[in-house]
Amino acid sequence: MRYIGKYAFQYNSINELYSYSSSAPHLNGGTITERYNIKAFENGVVKGAKLYIPNKSLSSYIKQHWDKYFENIIEMD
Repeated sequence: MRYIGKYAFQYNSINELYSYSSSAPHLNGGTITERYNIKAFENGVVKGAKLYIPNKSLSSYIKQHWDKYFENIIEMD
């Protein structure tokens, strides 16, 4: 997966999300500089949810600001 679209999860509650990409997908299908347009995780959709990512990929997800939406980012072995 290369990106997550603008309204991908807007009205669905998510408890867990698994991403198997070691390079964090861009949110909104563009660069993170467009983050003011990100709606995929708005309205508490991921409140308290866990994001599972590949081991040693945390820096990539932080660089793309996934930590803004997910308080619980867990690296998988």
